Amino acid sequence: MNDIPDKDLAYLEEQAGFKYVLIRLFGRWILTPAPIGKEMTIKNELVFALKVLSARAFFYLGVKRLEFIRWITQYYPFSLMWTNSFFHSAYKPIRGFADNLQDIAKESGINIVILGGNALEDRREFVGFFKAKVHNKPLAMKKLEECLQKKFETIYVRGADKGFKIITPYNLISQ
Repeated sequence: MNDIPDKDLAYLEEQAGFKYVLIRLFGRWILTPAPIGKEMTIKNELVFALKVLSARAFFYLGVKRLEFIRWITQYYPFSLMWTNSFFHSAYKPIRGFADNLQDIAKESGINIVILGGNALEDRREFVGFFKAKVHNKPLAMKKLEECLQKKFETIYVRGADKGFKIITPYNLISQ
């Protein structure tokens, strides 16, 4: 359903600065321990099942909602909505490139997620985060930059307040 492991959900929320109460609530519901021993009453088991299933449905529908937004924004009048969103259909090539960057990093053993970016005069900047806690962030960014430069020579990774930025020239996305 969701490609982000449950155990990394809280860390990713913290790094991305998400303050959404529902994400935290349902994220904790997914991690609810199952009732054991004397706690195993029918009521407790039903509450546990309801918590876990509703939390999984929440995240599943969230992913489906983004897929729906990606699809519907290619048609008028919906193309006028969410025009600044990274998930608008106008940004499909850019999202595809960001997904490609994530796949290249994953092949090198670095799990990242790219949640957005900026278009500047001469370059594009993608804002990303490590999916798991990294003890030596500068070393991990250097390793990420090396693996991305094997595929694209003119790509750079720099630190940011939260996460990191992947800097690419404009012409790289059309390749």
